[in-house]
Amino acid sequence: MNSRKVSAENRPPALRQLAYLLCGNRADLARRLRHPAVSIRDGWVIGRASVKRGNVSYGIGPRWNLLTGGVDTTFLGVASAINMSGWIVGQGPLGAEFVTGSAVVPLPKLGGSARSSVLPVTFSDDGVTIAGRAPLAGSDRVAVVWACR
Repeated sequence: MNSRKVSAENRPPALRQLAYLLCGNRADLARRLRHPAVSIRDGWVIGRASVKRGNVSYGIGPRWNLLTGGVDTTFLGVASAINMSGWIVGQGPLGAEFVTGSAVVPLPKLGGSARSSVLPVTFSDDGVTIAGRAPLAGSDRVAVVWACR
């Protein structure tokens, strides 16, 4: 068996999450968010992180506006996607949630499915259509679509 010692010279480079901006610059997402990026859309990035308060850890979705450089933790939970307006979908304290700039909208659960198991995955830029998945009792996961009227 031929073993090779890994040294600084032959070590593969570390993977980095970069956003290439229209102005030609690039932004190091993990360095700015300090956590992995999950979704990027039209100048907005959402990540995943956790904060610890006492003995309890909470998931948060840090949101970064690439145009202004501002980062906030508006979303409390596990974020799945962000749209061009900076709105977020994911799993929050109320279950499946849609978060706009000014409101948290709990998404309806499915009959026979626990609220915490329904997961929005993506959504349209206008926020009218949200798609996700949910397990049903005694079944595999099924596709779910929420449509705003």
